[in-house]
Amino acid sequence: MLLPLLLICFTLTQADEQTKHVQTMLIVLGYSCGSNGADGQMGPSTKAAIKQFQSDYGLAVDGIAGPQTIAKLEQLTNYSAQTQYVQTMLIQLGYSCGSSGADGFNGPSTVAAITQFQKDYGLKVDGDAGPETIAKLEQLTNPSSGYSEETKHIQTMLILLGFSCGSSGADGYMGPSTVQAITQFQIKYGLKVDGDAGPETIAKLEQLTNYSAQTKHVQTMLIQLGYNCGPTGADGFDGTQTIAAIKQFQSDYGLQVDGIAGPQTIAKLEELTSGKPSSGSGSPAIQPVGGNVNSNNQNSSPYPPCQSQTRCHQEVYYNQCDGRWKYSMYSDRGNTGNTICTSGCGPTAMAMVVATFKDRSVTPVQMAQYSMDHGMKNDNEGTYWEFFCSVASKYGMRCEQRSCSDMNYIRSKIDAGALGIASMAPGQWTQGGHFISINSFDGDMLWAHDPNYREGKSVSQKISTFKSECKQFWILQK
Repeated sequence: MLLPLLLICFTLTQADEQTKHVQTMLIVLGYSCGSNGADGQMGPSTKAAIKQFQSDYGLAVDGIAGPQTIAKLEQLTNYSAQTQYVQTMLIQLGYSCGSSGADGFNGPSTVAAITQFQKDYGLKVDGDAGPETIAKLEQLTNPSSGYSEETKHIQTMLILLGFSCGSSGADGYMGPSTVQAITQFQIKYGLKVDGDAGPETIAKLEQLTNYSAQTKHVQTMLIQLGYNCGPTGADGFDGTQTIAAIKQFQSDYGLQVDGIAGPQTIAKLEELTSGKPSSGSGSPAIQPVGGNVNSNNQNSSPYPPCQSQTRCHQEVYYNQCDGRWKYSMYSDRGNTGNTICTSGCGPTAMAMVVATFKDRSVTPVQMAQYSMDHGMKNDNEGTYWEFFCSVASKYGMRCEQRSCSDMNYIRSKIDAGALGIASMAPGQWTQGGHFISINSFDGDMLWAHDPNYREGKSVSQKISTFKSECKQFWILQK
């Protein structure tokens, strides 16, 4: 009976707000709602005030604030839902509309806030929230709600220059704090002040921070190969950890070790990340490097290394406890203790597939956010199975859910170039429930990337054993 209780509580909350709205208007018109004023409680004093108002204005006297009574109150007090909407946006952007906040009444504080907003954003200054003013407010307070790498890039540069983007820092979401930081930056450097990071603003940010698109390209390839460029990943800034990663790569591949990504270094990186066979210096054995542990560490498997299917070393690998997202929340209840590291094997496995097939910039962070945004995470049950085909649809991939008993069919698809995700029961891979990414078959073995790899945990398994531990399988194709 929990659901009906929740519904009742929600209805009461709505009623409280409506009552408070009615009380506020009655008080504005000189009626008393008791010593507590507009407290949202429909007590005897409020009912008496409603009856007196109804009697005074020729309405049916029943003590109930029905549609006719509310309409009359709003007419007499000049209450406006649009004014309340404007106030809400102004307050979100840091403007004060007076002690009553977004109350729907166009008082002096609200007019002053509108006037200041219009001055700040180069609009006609008249204190009236006309179409142009409302459009600008909506643009600034309702940016795209989705995660954006470009937004994260902008935030990173703003923070480097001393501007605050809010407590979450460079989180990739264009919230009011980021809009305000962009505005402050534009004012400081004499740019058009609109709170929007257009080409001119971005160019100025990149000029001042020494951002380099080529550095980001190099970092992306290094990370793909398992090198650590620091906690901010491929951010386009040539910091000490990126230089160290370049040096390690150069040392590993017999190049001149100078920490500079020159033509030879970039050519070697592009050769290795494009999947083409190496024609130059030898390639070191795949091994864990920095914070990016590769689950295909051959020395950790009790079975022979993958031979006939080299794709086991070509799928992008992510570890759910990588420092870049280890503490990122993954919870349907706002519980910061539930993170990608503790329960994000599903989003991490799916991020590997998307990054391999469609977009190398996709990480477990975006996948976890998608899962939470679409109601596919439950703190008690984990990631819902429909998550995988939903993400596949978003990125234009084909997704097929199959029983693990259909192993011949699954193998034929993987051999033809598909990748797979499996939901695993307790056994070799997990003590509870777990998702892994299957990338190749080799004889009587299959190979996988395990998002929760630990030293000594195998990355291959006999097909017969896998079938007995697998609960469900998803075949994913470009």
